Amino acid sequence: MRFLDLVGRLTGQANIDPSLPQVIAQTPAETLADQEALSRGNLPPSSRRRLELAQERGTWASTLDVADLYLAELINIEPIALVVGESTFHAMTDTANHVLLGSTNDADGLINAYYEARDAALDRVLKQAHLVRAHAVIDAEYQIVRVDRNIVRVSITGTAVRFPGLSVPKRPLVSPMSGESFFKLLKKGWMPVDLAVGYHWHCQAVGAKTRAMETSYNNTEVTTTSRRFSETRKAAVAALACDARRRHAHGVVGVTVKTVIEETEILYSDVWGALDIDGTRYTPDENHKVEVKAVNLQFFVTGACVRKISEGRARRADLDAYLAVN
Repeated sequence: MRFLDLVGRLTGQANIDPSLPQVIAQTPAETLADQEALSRGNLPPSSRRRLELAQERGTWASTLDVADLYLAELINIEPIALVVGESTFHAMTDTANHVLLGSTNDADGLINAYYEARDAALDRVLKQAHLVRAHAVIDAEYQIVRVDRNIVRVSITGTAVRFPGLSVPKRPLVSPMSGESFFKLLKKGWMPVDLAVGYHWHCQAVGAKTRAMETSYNNTEVTTTSRRFSETRKAAVAALACDARRRHAHGVVGVTVKTVIEETEILYSDVWGALDIDGTRYTPDENHKVEVKAVNLQFFVTGACVRKISEGRARRADLDAYLAVN
């Protein structure tokens, strides 16, 4: 029984407007078709149907609030549809299903998993925007989370928009900028062009030297952790700058920062002699393994890539010239 029919029986309103969308669960075959499309890097049929149906009915959903919509109309931006991209990745692990660390105790596999998940989510957003012939996706909300110790998820939700009368680019613009910010940037000749991410993870082994500073009766900086945290931050910021350059940006605005520090352990394998780490000597067990107390240091940096396209207020000709080559 369809959901709206059930509601009609329960409420006594049997005559429900047939033009309203019906809430119907996917069949197993439809779910399988979506999964196969995703595995091939294509847009799922269900997403394609949703966008095509919205176009046929002339209705749209948007992340823009009333003020954003007002300003969007002032610069002749037409909302088309709500677009969503999501991807979940499993990062490389060791034989005990722990986060796999590189030679410098950086979680290279986990770092790469975040970027691969971001690229996959962004690609799905772009495919949806291209389907509806959008010029840009604005007000794109970025969510980057670690679901489990080795599982990361990235989701991007935004509003696909069109600039009537302008060339449709091969690759639509994507920006976390709101309608208001978009309006203000264009007035100064700046174009929001993409999203940028900087992420780094370091696992720092902790021994007697660090513990002595942490348990001191005096005001003492824990220099080992401070230094490593600073190095992690620098690596994340450098990654953000590199990500922005790949997107041909002149700068990154609206930068947000998120840090995570958590206690953990590092398991060293194939150890045949004593290890001296941070002022502590560790002896391997009969399996030639050593477990060492540690802290995970994570640094996220995200922002909006912008590019200067004109001196003073950006004109429609400036927008058209930029979109024509992108």
